[in-house]
Amino acid sequence: MGLKHAVDVLRGSKGAKVIQKGHDKLRAYGKGADKPAEYWLALGKQMTQHGYFQLSDEGYSTLTITKKAIQTVNQKERIVLVLPSLNPVKEAKVGSKG
Repeated sequence: MGLKHAVDVLRGSKGAKVIQKGHDKLRAYGKGADKPAEYWLALGKQMTQHGYFQLSDEGYSTLTITKKAIQTVNQKERIVLVLPSLNPVKEAKVGSKG
């Protein structure tokens, strides 16, 4: 499964894939429902960039947890990421002629 599916599980999706795979029974199911999907996708992309997740290049974007991630968890190391903004950034208005 890919990053989007992992986010669907975190957010407690009742989508067919989540239910059919039994992922609604996982402990993580629904634990991230308080944040929008974009938030979790951004964190997932950062985790991939830092080498904690790996996306397969076999035609499907299958997400795998790397050895680096397992070692980090086992050694209780800190992972530093930039938290995504939950509020949309408003673009500055360009002065109008008038």
